[in-house]
Amino acid sequence: MGRIEGKAPDGKGGINEQSVDTEGRARTRSIIADDFHHALENGTGYIFHSTYSATGGEEVWSLQNDGTDVHVNRIVISTSASGVFSIMRKTSGTPAGTTMEGRNGVLGRPIMPDVTAFGSASVTGSVDGDVIDAQDIGTSAPYTFDLDGLVVPLKECLFVRAATTGIVYVTGYVHRGE
Repeated sequence: MGRIEGKAPDGKGGINEQSVDTEGRARTRSIIADDFHHALENGTGYIFHSTYSATGGEEVWSLQNDGTDVHVNRIVISTSASGVFSIMRKTSGTPAGTTMEGRNGVLGRPIMPDVTAFGSASVTGSVDGDVIDAQDIGTSAPYTFDLDGLVVPLKECLFVRAATTGIVYVTGYVHRGE
């Protein structure tokens, strides 16, 4: 049974296999990684982490794009008190507060450029917007908002609103590019 294995000519992407079994049937298999994992390998994946003792009905994490498209893979939230958390697109207000830095997925590389991000305190500025997703999150396990590469174009802003009183942890996994 012959087998061909390889990657794209530029060495990027997952491992692909092709083979023919003993009965002459063609088989293919791909071992894949999502866009975020690929971005991590290239140094274009970033992690924005915030922790804050929320008092309910306030924004606890904000990311505005000031450059090329930002793709949001997922946002993970855990909380010490059950409550509704909303992922929202800003339609009014100007976020402000404590600056949050996007740490590069390759340790030691520079932080994410061309973004304005706030967290680890209340995001001030009377921000409001459209709900993209909202979930009532309990205290037993973190909740992952799988956003599958949601795009935040130039000058757009994504934020998280917590409708609970308690300690909240919000971590966003984002990347630049395709």
